[in-house]
This record gives sequence, structure tokens and C-alpha cells, in this order.
Amino acid sequence: MHSNTNLAPSQKSNSKNLFIGFVVFIIFVILAYTAVWFWAANKVDETVNQFSTNLRSQGSVLKCADQKVRGYPFRLGLFCSNLVFSNPVKATNVNLGEIRSAAQLYKPGHFIVEIDSPLKLEIPNLAPLIIDWESLRSSANLTTSGYKRISLVSQNIEIAANDAGLKSPLGTIKDLQIHSRPTPNDEAKNSLDLAVTITDWQIAGGADKTIEPLLVHFDVSMEQAKYIIETRQDFMSFLRTNGANGKITDMTFATKSGGKLNLSGPININQNGVVNGELTLNLSDPQKLVDYAGNVFPPVKAALEQTLPYLQGLADKSSGVTEINDLKINIKDSVVYLGFFRIGQIPRLF
Repeated sequence: MHSNTNLAPSQKSNSKNLFIGFVVFIIFVILAYTAVWFWAANKVDETVNQFSTNLRSQGSVLKCADQKVRGYPFRLGLFCSNLVFSNPVKATNVNLGEIRSAAQLYKPGHFIVEIDSPLKLEIPNLAPLIIDWESLRSSANLTTSGYKRISLVSQNIEIAANDAGLKSPLGTIKDLQIHSRPTPNDEAKNSLDLAVTITDWQIAGGADKTIEPLLVHFDVSMEQAKYIIETRQDFMSFLRTNGANGKITDMTFATKSGGKLNLSGPININQNGVVNGELTLNLSDPQKLVDYAGNVFPPVKAALEQTLPYLQGLADKSSGVTEINDLKINIKDSVVYLGFFRIGQIPRLF
């Protein structure tokens, strides 16, 4: 007996119908997805335009030149060849280069923004600046209940005063990283952590024109910061009404030659801008820190050197390097005390 492998006409017809149905379904999904994408793109465009209109009613101007929404099929992003924000009343002008953004549809809640230099910045009480960089990228991880993380990373930054278009160099930064997230284990869910790292920050000029690079890192948390952002309150108005409580987890300044200062501890700012806190100070080779400060701002060197004999008496030199550990710094009504010595005063913050 021979088996017949040929399909009957009815079976062939069913297979053909299934294939056609599958193709129609795929086409329908693609068309529906395309319609949703272009609807979302139109909404992004409308939202930006409405935001600009709202700012204009408040006396500010936001202009996204050559505004377009791109990224089909897997991304959705706003593109501007140039972004300008200005507020004539507050004498504030911000001018940025090309901006490219993307919401990744295969990673819901994940957003990426890339910005080209330069940044031309004019704000009160500060000389006009031109800031250039090799690369600058920001990313965010958002959820329906808020955000999990926002980061900004930039390399090879050059900062200069803007003298009618002419640049007067002020300094360079090799690498800048800024990260923010809701504070873990915060029962009120209103605090934020902020971490900033500046690598090889070199200030131009100085007393002998040879200011060495500096590493700056700080990791701080602030109560109510998440609440302020989510309720869109004015930050300074909130501080003047409520003050602020926070904690310095790690604040470090380190020179290339080995001087290092580290601070940690709780801090408070009251409604009048007065600072109070109890901090722990660790120092390594304080003479190099004094030399650095004297190069940047010569008038402070003599005052800082007066504290060196006291520090030398507390130092551990067993490793060959002068180290001072767990020294208590008290700040009372913005006056800074090192042990029994008054070493300075912090101006009112507002």
C-alpha cells in the first residue's frame, strides 16, 4: 500500500486561507502601530507647543528651532536644531545647540537626550558664559509614580567668559557625572539623593598660572526634594517657608598631588538661609590643600595656614602622609568651628 502525501483540495484551501489571514493580521498590526506612533508624535508636538505658550504667558520665551518629532518605528523623540530660553524680567538667557531626544518604545519609561555644544548662558550676578563639550547625554527612567533615576554625563568641558563673542578661558573639566534618585528606604518617599562627580577640574590662571586639577565628589540627600519637584513648587520659595534638612553622605575635594578633604554628616538650612550642622572631617596632606586654595584665591591662604599647627598636632603620620581622621566640625548659625577654633562663617544662602 502506498501513502498519499498530497493534500486534499479542501486542506489546501484551508492552509491558504490561514496564511492570508495571518498576513492580513500582520498588516493590520503594522497599520495600527503606525497610527498610534503618529498620534503620539502629534501629541508630543502639541505638548511642547502648549508648554511654550504657557511660558510666554508668564513672560518667558522657549523656542525649539526646526522642531520635529522623529524615531519611527522603535523610538519617539523631539529634535531641535537650536533651543533658546529667555526671561527678560529675570535677565536670564540660555542658548543651546542641537538637541536629540528619544523615548525607547521597547523600554517603556526610558528616555535619552543628547545635546550639542555650545551653551551660552546669561544669568544675574554672573558674567556671561560660553560652555563647550565633546559629548553630553542625559537619561531618565520614569514610572507612573514618579522617576527612578535621572543621569547626566559629559566629557571634555571647556568653560569661558563670553566677552561679546570672544572667549576668556575660565577652566576645563575632563568628566562630569550627575545622578539623582529617590532615597532608598525613605518611608515618606519624599527625599532625593544627588551624586555629582567632577574629574580633573582645572581652573585657568591663578597666582602662578599652574593650578593643578581637582577631583570633586559629593553625595547628598535632601528631605522633601521629591515633593518639591512633583508639586512643581518654586525651590527658593519652599526653602524660605520651610527650610531644609539633609545629609552629606560623602563630600570630597582631592588635588592631583595628593591633598584630600572629606566631609560627612547631617546639615540643616533654616527659613532665613542660616546653616547648622555637625560634620565629620577627614584630611590628607592639608598643606597641599592650603597651597591649592592659595593659588585659586590668594587672600585666604594666610588665614588657612593659621590652622595648620593645630592640625599638625592632631595628625597621624605613621604612613608617611599627614592624616587627620574623624575631626568634628560644628556649624552654629552659619559660624564654622573646628574644635574650639572659629574658622569662618558661611554667608546666608538666601
